[in-house]
Amino acid sequence: MTKMAKLNKFISAAAAALIAVMQIPAFAAFADVEEDVGRESLEDTLTDGTFTFEHVEGGYKIIACDGSAIISEIPAMRNGYAIVEIGESAFAGCAFIEGLEIPDTVRAIGEYAFAGCSAAKTLVIPDTVTEIPTGAFSGCSSLTEIIIPEGVETVGTGAFASCSSVTNVELPESLTTIGPSAFEACGALTEFNIPANVAEIGEFALTNCYSLETITADGNSSFVVEDNVLYNTSKTTLHRAAVAGIDKEFYVPETVTTIMGGAFSYCTELEKVFVTSEKLTEIGTEAFFFCTGLSHIELPNSLVTIKSSAFAHCTALTDIELPVNLKTIGEGAFFDAASLEKVIMQEGLETIEAGAFAVCDSLKNVVVPKSVETVGEYALGYTFNADGSDYEKLSGFTMSVNSGSAAQDYAEDNDIEHTVVDKSLKDFAFIIICVGVLAAAAVFAVVLMRRGKKGASAEVRAAEKAEAEALEENDPSYEGIVEAEPETDDK
Repeated sequence: MTKMAKLNKFISAAAAALIAVMQIPAFAAFADVEEDVGRESLEDTLTDGTFTFEHVEGGYKIIACDGSAIISEIPAMRNGYAIVEIGESAFAGCAFIEGLEIPDTVRAIGEYAFAGCSAAKTLVIPDTVTEIPTGAFSGCSSLTEIIIPEGVETVGTGAFASCSSVTNVELPESLTTIGPSAFEACGALTEFNIPANVAEIGEFALTNCYSLETITADGNSSFVVEDNVLYNTSKTTLHRAAVAGIDKEFYVPETVTTIMGGAFSYCTELEKVFVTSEKLTEIGTEAFFFCTGLSHIELPNSLVTIKSSAFAHCTALTDIELPVNLKTIGEGAFFDAASLEKVIMQEGLETIEAGAFAVCDSLKNVVVPKSVETVGEYALGYTFNADGSDYEKLSGFTMSVNSGSAAQDYAEDNDIEHTVVDKSLKDFAFIIICVGVLAAAAVFAVVLMRRGKKGASAEVRAAEKAEAEALEENDPSYEGIVEAEPETDDK
């Protein structure tokens, strides 16, 4: 895990789309297209050297453009027919287009249509469009303002992701859905207002908006904002905290069951988090990603899952006690928690996914419960090599494991120094049993000796008594002699 790939997923998609566009062959059959004179016959596919068009219902769709061409405007007509659609990735990576003024003849925009148009400074979307699809304007890094007209109901996944210069976003009252990562990594955005009719906000919608100070949802019946933190109305789901508007200490409300992905990412001023809710079961992907000031967090016993990268790059975190009902630690969950020295895992934990504690260079020993069934690749005891290009074993790292456990297999497979704790306990128990047996034998011997001594004393006394009686019977005393002497006649 050399980096967190998710943050650049839409730019990568745009780049892929650009490559695909550049590989589209020239349409030689249309090289000699006649100049427009009035309304010509509508052909299936044609090109004018800058744009490639495709026949669709109602007119033409632009399906590609020359990425190296200097484009001053997006055409509204071709051969007398309206441009009614902008196709998927049609302008992706067009580096020389400065204004994205979409004509009002357009009724649909394709996915990644303008992705990576990094020079575009202005954007005009017509009110004939009802959806801004996946990645449509992602990576338009020179845009400073996004104004979405009334009529648009959906802003799709990553639609404006990585529009890093945008400072103002205006959303229409017609909007009902803001998709996952819709405004992710809009790093200059300071305010975000959620219109009244929005009923769905996807995960990571405002993730990595580093300058975000204020979130509002006035009049909305599906969402509520308290202390610059966005929740659903029942406050069971915590969606997003305003990075620049949150206090150093934060208490998660008792009603919260889920902390969504990216909820506190890049809240670098956040120092302590207290989760008082015994209803919380899940901490989402990258929930506390890059919270470099976070030094303390208390987790409830109700927690079942910590998802991938949840506490990645929390470089001030020194210790963590995982709750008793936790089952899964996700991939890279504590990746690069560089100050982490102590981790307490409870019996009942089942899965430690790949890289969960990778590059935790201060963590020198971990006791892994016997209940753990899976330990992923590089999960424990690994750091980066000198140039950061690959993993290497962490010097001085040791594990305490149970015999026959997945943790023992991991330690042996990775040649990590380890102690088999239950073997030591068994050896100790054997010694105790042996000592107990010897002690019991000694006590038994003493008892037998005492009984033997008592028996011997009784025999001696009986013999002495018999001897005394015998002597008494054979005693030649004076009285005996007198009694035995016969009478004499005096006559």
